[in-house]
Amino acid sequence: MRLRPYGPDDLATVHAINEGEVPAVGSATTDELAHLVTESVIALVADVDGDVAGFCLVLPPGADYGSGNYRWFAERYDDFVYLDRVAIAPPFQRRGIGGALYA
Repeated sequence: MRLRPYGPDDLATVHAINEGEVPAVGSATTDELAHLVTESVIALVADVDGDVAGFCLVLPPGADYGSGNYRWFAERYDDFVYLDRVAIAPPFQRRGIGGALYA
């Protein structure tokens, strides 16, 4: 497994992983997810033998994002990063990928 930057070709798989993990993560259309990626200061995917196994998105201050949780931080802190979501596809769960994305 290797962590690498998100690329535009990852959107369909990242979207499928995201929707497969609802309600643990918020549902998003492909357009909403693509927007979150562009707003992210960190957008990583976990690559296992060429397959996207999971992803994480980290947002900076000033991101155009309507999440109430994000807004809570934005109203209280000037300098922060917000780990919005970490999601791992079911076949790849329990392999330490989530921990690697959090690290």
